[in-house]
Amino acid sequence: MLTASATIERLRNIAADIATNVLAADSEKVDLEGHWPERGLRALADAGLMGLHVPEHLGGQGQGLLALSVVTEELGRQCSSTAMCFGMHSVATKVLATKASSDHEDRFLRPIAQGQHITSLALSEPGTGSHFFLPRTQFATEDGSVLLDGQKSFVTSGGHADSYVVSAVPPGSEMDPGTFTCFVVEKNTPGMEWLPDWEGFGMRGNSSRGLHLDKVRVPQGNLLGSEGDQIWYVFEVVAPYFIIAMSSVYIGIAQSALEQTITSLKGRSHVHTGETLSTVPVLFPSGGGDVDRNPENAAARVTRCAIGG
Repeated sequence: MLTASATIERLRNIAADIATNVLAADSEKVDLEGHWPERGLRALADAGLMGLHVPEHLGGQGQGLLALSVVTEELGRQCSSTAMCFGMHSVATKVLATKASSDHEDRFLRPIAQGQHITSLALSEPGTGSHFFLPRTQFATEDGSVLLDGQKSFVTSGGHADSYVVSAVPPGSEMDPGTFTCFVVEKNTPGMEWLPDWEGFGMRGNSSRGLHLDKVRVPQGNLLGSEGDQIWYVFEVVAPYFIIAMSSVYIGIAQSALEQTITSLKGRSHVHTGETLSTVPVLFPSGGGDVDRNPENAAARVTRCAIGG
């Protein structure tokens, strides 16, 4: 049986191998063409990484924040879009798994662990910014079902994922965070309308899209936890997992950019002197020592937060 640290390193190595051998080959096309990284995500699913936060007894890895940190960092080094899709899938999976019913386990978590289901978050809304715990999307119960009306923004893997964790509040409770409630909405549910892709700068393959919900009907059983208790989800699950995933993606990007910059500075030289650009102090302070340590320090801080979480 592997120790906890050995398990983390095993997962890191799997992620690094996929990033190097699959993601790197597709990353330019993914970004230039805004191509959703299906092949990379398929490779992660085949390796069992999409079930990172699914409990072991359901076939998953049963991992927490530290594993999320090391895996997303490795993916971010080669393809930021794939890393972002994986990160948001992982956060949504953790939300699903935290208070899952037996029905949720069978319909969502087991397929996720088997690499047959991708999920994502649909929490952000136009105009609310970082206050995603105060959604304007509303829900109402009707004949044993729930009707959802509203609009979401920046939904990662929008239109591609198999399900979405959607936040909503009862009518008239938009300013009460205690009414924040989450439902899982499956793809192609009538009333879901995907808006055009967001044309961003970088990460153009993550299919970040707006979602209009027009009387979207879902079973009452798609409620996650109990009505109104999702403010607990926000601070105990969504926030820590979201922050760790995002931070690690960006550290992976920064580390990769730095490594390529250092390689370029060491490889280019002045024709008349033969000196490399790495000898120019303003470009390469302290021989690169300080520069080399900065991303590692940032990664260490994120790791400490993940371990503490």
